[in-house]
Amino acid sequence: MGKRNSPRHIFDNPDQYLDFLTLPNDRDFEGQLFDRKEAPRAVNGVVRSQDINTFKTDNIVPVLSGFANQNHDGGLLVLGIASNGQIVGINHLNENQINSLAQINYIVNHKVDFKIHEIEINGTTLQIGLFYSGYADKAICETAGSPKRAWRRSGLQNLELTDIDIESMKRDKGVVSFERTNCSRFDESDVDSDVYKEFANTYLDSASYTWSTTELLKRFGGITKMPNDELWFTNSGALFFSVNPERDIPQAFIRLVRFDVPYSEHRNRPAPTYDKKFSGSITKQIRDFRTFILESAFFEVYQRRNPSGGFIEEPEYPTIAIDESVVNAVAHRDYGIGKPIFCYKYTDAFVVISPGGIIQSVDVPEHFSLDNTHLEHHSRNPQLMEWLRSMKDANGRAFVQALQEGTKRMREEMAKLGLQAPEYITTPLETRVILYNNSATRKETSNEENADSPEFSNLYPFMGVSLEPDHDKRDHQKREIILALKNKMAASGWFIDRDSFGQITAHRRGVALPSVAAVSQIVQLFPAYIFQMKEYKDRLFLLVDYTVEVQTVLLLPKVLNYISAERVINMRCICQFQGWSHGKIVAIENDYCRVFIFDTKTEETLPINKVIPKLPQESIKQVFAALGVQYDLPKEIKKATFATDKNASRLRADVTRNVINDVFENIFPLKIGSSALTISTEPLRMSPRGDGSNLLRVDGLKEPQVEFSKHKASPDVREGITQYGSYDNSPKNIEIIPLCGSNFHSNMQALIDRLRTGKFKFKGSERTFGVKLTYNTVVNADPQNLQNEIGRLLEQHPEWKGDNTLSRIFLVHCPEVGHSIDDETSPYYVIKRMLLEAGIPCQMVDTPTLLNPDFKDLNLALNIVAKCGQTPWVLPESIPDCDFFIGLSYTQNYRKGSNRVMAFANVFNEYGRWEFYSGGSEVFAFDDRVKHYEALVKATLSKLKLSEEPTICFHYSAKFSREDKAAILKAARSIRPNGTYVFVWINSHHHVRLYDDRPETTGSLTRGRYVITRGNQILLSTTGDNPYRRALGTPKPLELNIFIEAKNNMAKTPDLRVLASQVLSLTKLNWASTDSHCAEPITTKYAGDIAYLTGAFMRQGGEFKLHPVLERTPWFL
Repeated sequence: MGKRNSPRHIFDNPDQYLDFLTLPNDRDFEGQLFDRKEAPRAVNGVVRSQDINTFKTDNIVPVLSGFANQNHDGGLLVLGIASNGQIVGINHLNENQINSLAQINYIVNHKVDFKIHEIEINGTTLQIGLFYSGYADKAICETAGSPKRAWRRSGLQNLELTDIDIESMKRDKGVVSFERTNCSRFDESDVDSDVYKEFANTYLDSASYTWSTTELLKRFGGITKMPNDELWFTNSGALFFSVNPERDIPQAFIRLVRFDVPYSEHRNRPAPTYDKKFSGSITKQIRDFRTFILESAFFEVYQRRNPSGGFIEEPEYPTIAIDESVVNAVAHRDYGIGKPIFCYKYTDAFVVISPGGIIQSVDVPEHFSLDNTHLEHHSRNPQLMEWLRSMKDANGRAFVQALQEGTKRMREEMAKLGLQAPEYITTPLETRVILYNNSATRKETSNEENADSPEFSNLYPFMGVSLEPDHDKRDHQKREIILALKNKMAASGWFIDRDSFGQITAHRRGVALPSVAAVSQIVQLFPAYIFQMKEYKDRLFLLVDYTVEVQTVLLLPKVLNYISAERVINMRCICQFQGWSHGKIVAIENDYCRVFIFDTKTEETLPINKVIPKLPQESIKQVFAALGVQYDLPKEIKKATFATDKNASRLRADVTRNVINDVFENIFPLKIGSSALTISTEPLRMSPRGDGSNLLRVDGLKEPQVEFSKHKASPDVREGITQYGSYDNSPKNIEIIPLCGSNFHSNMQALIDRLRTGKFKFKGSERTFGVKLTYNTVVNADPQNLQNEIGRLLEQHPEWKGDNTLSRIFLVHCPEVGHSIDDETSPYYVIKRMLLEAGIPCQMVDTPTLLNPDFKDLNLALNIVAKCGQTPWVLPESIPDCDFFIGLSYTQNYRKGSNRVMAFANVFNEYGRWEFYSGGSEVFAFDDRVKHYEALVKATLSKLKLSEEPTICFHYSAKFSREDKAAILKAARSIRPNGTYVFVWINSHHHVRLYDDRPETTGSLTRGRYVITRGNQILLSTTGDNPYRRALGTPKPLELNIFIEAKNNMAKTPDLRVLASQVLSLTKLNWASTDSHCAEPITTKYAGDIAYLTGAFMRQGGEFKLHPVLERTPWFL
């Protein structure tokens, strides 16, 4: 910026710049160097002093501090000009008020000048105030009071500095010296002898005297003597001379990582394909890095035709450019920041990320190129820089050059290869250097499909079959194949456990998992496999997935000793009828029972000692208890299916490969008519170039971010909520009504105190969510008296019911003993229903949480504030191609007949923000669901503020029939005839698995990658390999099926990338947990939560009617 239009010059000559000062839009005037404010307005002719003080604190202090801390040219703040550029003046302020602004005693370490300037407008003299805030050199401009606060200017914003920011700024400005700070006790055995020797040779080359190691290091500041005569390394001494500086400065290393994706995908990059660390003294790091780059094949070499004949080899990047970018990072980085130097190689770029911003005597843009910006030499680490320049490399050259020399050579060498100049992106805490290689035009791209792709499925191609073109004939053809497979397996030592809907579940006869005799005489676990036909792109595949079959081995007479006959009726069974057959027990009559045989579809009378019921787990548990057998069946099932193993994906893939090899050798070929059908033992793989036949097409999305307080965003939910606070953090008081048994009284008090104050990273409800939790007393209520005690409280305080301020919540301890998790008669469901119908939010707490709330307190506080109307986080950007998402579902009461249904909807806006819940009060017959869906959708859409042509996405997890969709469309078109309506069936009940064989992954397909299987279907990985949460078991992708109907009832081709993006974004918004994602979108996740609760309420009897005041809160969390 020229001196004539600098903040100082305009401060001195405001009349010359009146047009600039009064620009009609703040955004045209305000920026890195300028700001303007309108003074507090008078109320009833008077400006209150407290308004002036608040104005100084909120509007003047951050601006002056931000200018002083960030801008070498300082900054100008104008007081008395409105946001539209109108001069309103400060004439209405009295002399004391102006003096309180002019006396800059509310910040320290400043260079602020203030003056009043008069402007004549239409015969009226108006006064404006001008603040020039000069650069605070070697100081931090901060508030005078305590606690100290400081800011930095970033464009239009004044960003408050964190403790880390302040410490970094102090180092950058030389307020403190990181290099001279003591590091650790000195031990001569810790010195890198090679480094010391070379350094000493340089300094003592022509000296006529000798110094000991200690004397030399003391003389040059590598070590220092403490008052107790102990010798300590300084930070610079440890970094330069220690053989292992990382021991004391853990961030002192270089990490080189390769990602096989373009830089444009760096926010959604997959796991690295290479990872190497360079450690030791900083000279050793530089040497080792240089050797590796020169001698390895890490960077590519391109060939181009030489006009004179032959070929010329060109490096992917100039060696000098790579070397300078890394060496400059080592020499100039901020070692006080707890991160290493990262070097990332992408297919089209090399990126070096160095902790700390660029230090220059003038301000540089946050994003610039060496083509248009000249960097001067200003060292953050002058001592290290001096020592490095004294060292020589193998060629006798200095280890490092001055910054302006090195960056000039980088630019020139890049230009010689026809590459653009290096780009820089800098913040106070990070400098990013980006070198582009222009790879798309510098090398030939191969169009060959990659059959060795590490990403693959559990689908195996059939060979020797051509699918019938006619749909009906094709279905018959598939049935023939699956029947032939079933029969061949049954004749080859396999037991068929189930056979339905083209899917076989089978296990090898006699191959049970080992267990003690007392258990194996009651139940046995068999390793089993699911075999299913799948069709993609007119090709047939055999899906193979591993499972475990739980088979009770007790004959019916023994079962009846422990389980009543009434409970056994309608159970599935296996029985001896024409061999072993599957059936269902219809009736028990003395020594005989009637069984419906599935294969023959006949009812047969059989002796009860020929029938083995398939007992559900609850019944098996009852038998174990009666016989005194200690056996955790659910745990053993999880163990057998790898559900508790972090390496589950690889284990599952291995056993799948083994069984496919086995059936290939012993079951195939299958004889179908005159054809012999066999199968490939190589799975169907995925590739970005896949066509859906030989390879499935796979693509990836970047991890969505979510927004927290003050527009702070992060993809890591737990890190974001604890670091930034909730999106909605407006102050709110919530009264807790705690109830528990007398023996848990102190635990309840301690739990509430924990919610208030927090622990570990959780800073408590007020600092995290803006919510102050209060309570009067803990209400003593034993489990059997909970309902009566709550009834008494509601009778005493009728004003609590339906309070639309949502400023109160019941916190109830419901002991788990004596009730199963889905027992609708338990206090949990009875009390929850009672309070929900009364319009009062409630949060249940279990005994383990009361006894030890560690690592549970944050989620509990999150549930409480969300139920009381606070918004914890949202998406920072709107989700593409949708105005509202509506999750549709229904609850069906299986215990009281299959005809009782309750339908409901939950609504989210384009930012994924919860809007409201609709429905769930009327129970109707299942056959009448169509008309009720129509009424529900119509009522739901009527509550929304819709444009004339909105896009509404309906999500559902239970597949809707054609009639269901027609009814929903009819209702939607009655509200907005020209809308676009999208139906997305989100299916998690399938058996397709997607794997990634690279060793650096967990074995599952990376989260955010999606596979296109049909024109309207994708498989989206939502819990696969990711940096936020390593799931146990084998992640299963979501199968997303989409149908779009635009206006005029026209079907629309879906954008499958948009579909994947929508659903992936919606997995970030589960307010029930601070996990960074959930397995399914909240549209269906919340629908499932609602169905679970309302199902229990339906089993209790009577209509459940949620109080209207709770419809706009996630009451079901």
